[in-house]
Amino acid sequence: MIIKTQFTPAAMWPFARFELGLGLAASVVTWLLVDLAHVHQIILPVTLVIVLGTALSILLAIRANTAYLRWWEASTMWAQLVALSRNLIRVAATVSDSKLAAGADPAAVTRF
Repeated sequence: MIIKTQFTPAAMWPFARFELGLGLAASVVTWLLVDLAHVHQIILPVTLVIVLGTALSILLAIRANTAYLRWWEASTMWAQLVALSRNLIRVAATVSDSKLAAGADPAAVTRF
């Protein structure tokens, strides 16, 4: 992920204004119900809670699974990168040692 070095709230405003407005509207409605209408308890049907809870759990499971798969792919790529780097160093050391054993100039081998 590439991000800018400077982060300003004004740059995020177009992306977050709907969520912030929705939160503000929910807060105002809640305040109006509790403070002005004296509604201190709202009774919801159990079916609504069960359906929303099930939908939320499925969405969270899918997101967690996707995040785990991304992490696993990155871990695999990192392991491959480390293995290839080690193999490169082994090959370079072997070539250097064989050139020195064959009588090559030590300064040229060191530069290599």
